[in-house]
Amino acid sequence: MKKTQEGAAKPGFPTKGFRKILLQALEWTAVGWCLWPLARISEKGIPLARVVIGILFFVLLSGKLLYDTIILDYIRQKRTTLKQDIAALIAMVLGILILIGLVLSMVAALITESAKTMEPTM
Repeated sequence: MKKTQEGAAKPGFPTKGFRKILLQALEWTAVGWCLWPLARISEKGIPLARVVIGILFFVLLSGKLLYDTIILDYIRQKRTTLKQDIAALIAMVLGILILIGLVLSMVAALITESAKTMEPTM
């Protein structure tokens, strides 16, 4: 709420913090929308470009999320040692690799399962 000169609150668009939360929700909703065809892979074909874009969005947003939660706090503190910075970097890289591995293994499992259930077209 914005304050007028008299000090009373004036209705307006929500605060900047709420905008960030809303933007994050919209970003992750876009990821879900792009990856949704994987849930119905056995019923029909999947739009490959949409799924690839969804995976790319997932990798980017998860990396950004890990950066914001791990590295950015250390940068703001500026009281960290080199060992702490290296440990945080390794933890972030491992976290991203685990997330990427989970998403790719899910996609591979869904594709192989759909390949087993589909009949040859020839």
